[in-house]
Amino acid sequence: MEKLYSDRRSRSFEIIKNIFVFSFGTLISRIFGFLREIFVAFSLGATHFADILYVSFRIPNFLRDIVAENAIQTAFVPIYLKYKEKNEDKKFSSNIFLIYIIFSILIVIIGIILSPLIVKITAFGFTKIPWKYNLTVKFTKILFPLIIFLFLSAFFSGILNAEKKFFPSSLSPAFFNITFLLIGIFSYINFKNNKENLTFLFSIGLLLGTFMQFFFLLPFILKNKFFKFKPNFKKEEIKKLKPFFLLLFPVFLSTSLNQIILFVSTLLASFLGKGAVAILNYAYRVMHLPIALLGIGASVTTLPDMVKEKFKEEYLLRIYKEIVLLLLPVTIFMIGDAYQIIKLFYERGLFSEFDTYITSSVFIMYSFSILSFSLSKINLNYFYSLGKIVEPMLSFLISTSFYLFSAPILSKILGVSGLALSSSIASISQFLFLLSRMPSFIHKFPNKFKFSIYLIFFSIILCLKVFNFIIIELTIDLIFVFMFYIILKRKWR
Repeated sequence: MEKLYSDRRSRSFEIIKNIFVFSFGTLISRIFGFLREIFVAFSLGATHFADILYVSFRIPNFLRDIVAENAIQTAFVPIYLKYKEKNEDKKFSSNIFLIYIIFSILIVIIGIILSPLIVKITAFGFTKIPWKYNLTVKFTKILFPLIIFLFLSAFFSGILNAEKKFFPSSLSPAFFNITFLLIGIFSYINFKNNKENLTFLFSIGLLLGTFMQFFFLLPFILKNKFFKFKPNFKKEEIKKLKPFFLLLFPVFLSTSLNQIILFVSTLLASFLGKGAVAILNYAYRVMHLPIALLGIGASVTTLPDMVKEKFKEEYLLRIYKEIVLLLLPVTIFMIGDAYQIIKLFYERGLFSEFDTYITSSVFIMYSFSILSFSLSKINLNYFYSLGKIVEPMLSFLISTSFYLFSAPILSKILGVSGLALSSSIASISQFLFLLSRMPSFIHKFPNKFKFSIYLIFFSIILCLKVFNFIIIELTIDLIFVFMFYIILKRKWR
């Protein structure tokens, strides 16, 4: 019995350790990412030029999310680990690498040619302002080549994560953000009164930043000899690619459905007036911080073990407990202190108090999805580790359907906040569906009544605002968040 308890504590410690290694690198990256967002908000505010920059960058990012980042993490890593057991991982990864290079170059060429049509579809509301539409097309063409480096970065990050080298892959976006900040600051000093030239130089900073992110990962791959470029497309080697593409296709479809939410969100926001697209982005970036640090961190670091784990339900319970303990207090804190958080991050330069008010309301609506989004990532890992593809596809179809139904209605009632609320509704619906298709383990959670009492008490405390000084108020509330985590950790064994 003591050995079993010791093994459970050891596995829980390993989960927490890997999450925090990944989270530390992500935190550094996100700090520079927030500095990037703060700098853009300061320089461009919630203006037409901010909308142009974010839509131009979102289009290649949209394609990266569909066919690179999610595909590598959910389709490549499990197959890579299986071939690693047979010492065939380098041949497999080399062939996939070449396919990805060719594919990314084709996407860039097609994307540049079709940029006018893509922008019209993505942000049709911009066509009402011809100069805004034309500039968006111009900057989209400039930014499309970054897909090549985003693809390669995602590929090498997938290999490092599979090898449990989580820190380099989580830190690499910091070099993207640092490069952008250096170019951005230089550009602002020289062109702050010419917003078109400033936005153009910002797009160049984004392009060079993706190259630096890829370049940072290379030494870790080469030094550890995780990759050797020797493609081999003999018949027997081509057959070994089949499991990857069998898993890639449903992952591609599922992720495409999920990205429809971002596409429709941008499209609807383009009709909601000046700065709506930028406000969505500002709020989403802050909300996504705990997801990136802890939710995605848990998803990335537990996938290699999930693939090998025999007792998956027990492993799931441990992951769930750690994520809920970490993220639930943070979620309540972010909802309760939304206005103060947004004011602290963004209210300076061209970003006004009114912008803070609107962005904080969007931020609250987004924050309802923090826990459901993070737990859905774990649920998806469970199904992909078993080679099951139907449930993930259905879950994305359900979440997309909820969004497509609710977003047009809620955006008319609540404006840009309605789009964020629709996104949260979609995320919660996906989580509940996946949970219903998994083995029942929620009933094994101990002390659910006491947990609820602590939760209500903590929420009431965070609603009390004693100080008018933002830094003091947020510091005190963060102390309460830490105390709440410690109490739950001790009570919920």
